[in-house]
Amino acid sequence: MKDDYKYISDLLDKISDEGIKNYLAHELYTYAERARLYKYCHYIFSIISLSAPALAIVVNNLGSGTTLGETLVSVFAAVATIATGTAGIFKFKETWIRYRSYCEMLKRDVTEYVNNLSEYADDSMAEKDKLDKFYENIKKRIEKEEQEWRDLRNSV
Repeated sequence: MKDDYKYISDLLDKISDEGIKNYLAHELYTYAERARLYKYCHYIFSIISLSAPALAIVVNNLGSGTTLGETLVSVFAAVATIATGTAGIFKFKETWIRYRSYCEMLKRDVTEYVNNLSEYADDSMAEKDKLDKFYENIKKRIEKEEQEWRDLRNSV
């Protein structure tokens, strides 16, 4: 993740327009940070969801009917249920992957623009026109991500 921030910073340094640079910096760092957060949430809740039922079984077998053992089994089962439900409601994995994907797509867009690749390779195109096209492309991509976020939230 540290390398990701360094890479983003290096890419952004190559954009001359401060307005677009700031706009893109906010989006890239937001996507990268949210991807990191949701990745960790996904793993934490997955581990809890997997381990709590297993611990409940072990405690149930060790407790041999004691009150403490039965109580711990109930607690582990409740924790597993809550973790599984929470992971499902917040869609940690889907959200992590979506943020990571958009971060990578925006980094590719920046790379193509700063290196005059793909649609920016046309030498007859004025630099202002390339910058305008670049801005429109990233704006469309961000609008698409925002729509996907709304769709994902509405499907809960």
